[in-house]
Amino acid sequence: MASSTCGHRIQARGLLMQNLHPDARESAPLVVVCTAATELSLFLRHSLGSEGMTAICATSASEGFDHIVSQASVIALVDCQLPEADWLLESLLHAMPEEGLTILVLSADDRACSQLEHRQKGRVHSIRRPLDPAFLLKAIRRFAGQMRVNDRNGLVFADIKLDLAARKVWRQRREIRLTGIEFELLSTLMLEPGRVFSRESLIAQAWPPGVFVDTRTVNIHIGHLRRQLTAHGEPDLIRTVRGYGYALDRTDPDLERDTS
Repeated sequence: MASSTCGHRIQARGLLMQNLHPDARESAPLVVVCTAATELSLFLRHSLGSEGMTAICATSASEGFDHIVSQASVIALVDCQLPEADWLLESLLHAMPEEGLTILVLSADDRACSQLEHRQKGRVHSIRRPLDPAFLLKAIRRFAGQMRVNDRNGLVFADIKLDLAARKVWRQRREIRLTGIEFELLSTLMLEPGRVFSRESLIAQAWPPGVFVDTRTVNIHIGHLRRQLTAHGEPDLIRTVRGYGYALDRTDPDLERDTS
């Protein structure tokens, strides 16, 4: 399956987790259940919801990929009986940063699961069939607890990781040196992936209050930020909305560029 078929529908994490208890919204990982088994989807959505977690169910590999890659902290439950499950697993392992993804694989093929676990130690964990619902819930709780220990200063989008407290940025484990303005612009975009920020709103977020900044100055700093993030040939994740502003997105087609 070509990756272009996935659509890369980016959604802000806050919108997907709006039903969580306020104390859990910032820390509870999203569980994306990729299976065609309706009963399993309904069971997990109800059971996890009662424990303060959110479960999103996907009935196709491409839909599951879209949901998973748009999030910063995800437990992906992949049913190997789902058509193109192998493609989904390989795509996730290449697309997602190690810190932001834990994969639970439901499979009756012990050999295949063991090989995948060995190759991706720490990221992929197999759950054998026949399935024990209590054991499955216990496993999800355990991995969710591990992911919640991450403090709220970390932001992750695609292969970009940002530490708000240390004011550091990495892409594919390469540290990127940003100016103060560039850091503020990137952190603003990463807080709400997919949202289009006007140039005026970016000025309000990234520059000191009371300082006059021409909107064209935003274009210059975004250009510098783009060059820093793509210095080693990485894809450009900043989308330009001509005449309005910018968004952090996973759009693959050629992106518009301001010429002003």
